[in-house]
Amino acid sequence: MPSQPPLDAPDRGARAAPAGSPAGEAAGPAPLAGPAHPTRLAAGGSRTGDLAAASGSTAATLRPLVLAGLMAGLTAVLSYLRIPLPFTPVPITGQTLGVMLSGLLLGPRWGFAAQLAYLLLGVAGVPVFAGGAAGLAVVLGPTGGFLMSYPLAAGLTGLLSRPGAARRPGPASGGQGARGGERAWPPAGAAYPAPVPGMGRAFLASVAGGILLVYAIGAPWLAVVTGTPWPGVATAAVLPFVPGDLAKALVAAWLAPRVLRALGGRLAPGI
Repeated sequence: MPSQPPLDAPDRGARAAPAGSPAGEAAGPAPLAGPAHPTRLAAGGSRTGDLAAASGSTAATLRPLVLAGLMAGLTAVLSYLRIPLPFTPVPITGQTLGVMLSGLLLGPRWGFAAQLAYLLLGVAGVPVFAGGAAGLAVVLGPTGGFLMSYPLAAGLTGLLSRPGAARRPGPASGGQGARGGERAWPPAGAAYPAPVPGMGRAFLASVAGGILLVYAIGAPWLAVVTGTPWPGVATAAVLPFVPGDLAKALVAAWLAPRVLRALGGRLAPGI
């Protein structure tokens, strides 16, 4: 039997070379696992932050779109509240209540988008117009001017109902900044949610956008399409509807501020 090398032999601690390795090459000791490199940790944190920011941005974009779709659907539902009148082709409907609420709740941009979506759905054949009507022929018919005014009416209602975003007072304006190293949040000068309009302001905005602008576009269109003189249009398609429209403006002005106040001023960021 061959003798074992002594413990203090020169090759003590050496490892046998694995099979197939070059002759005389011995495998060194396995490297010890150390702590992760700070650069790698920072890169991982950055990627996580980017994903979170992207997710938040997507949610902030989708939520207004969903709300605009809901308001378009609400307008479609209200359009089925239809009361025909024997002396005019224009029926009494609840559509303009949806127009007013779209502007008051979603603001000018998304209120416009909600009513534009409603209009496009009807043109595409979805039965969302008064009494379940649909199609391009309805938009080009006697009442088409009223329908085409809805996006602009909602946008104007939203614009007039909002006095502008309040700003948080910062150090430059005499406000108290962060103390003791705390980070101020929201940052100084950042825009708070838009102040909730009072009922009076919401009512006037609804009258201007949801009534006056709708009549300013719809009545001349009706006169041109039907060949009716303006006095006849005013008698048949404007004056009989004013009391009901004012009632709808009161409902919208009463409801919208309460909804906004319950939700902190906005239905979603960016609205």
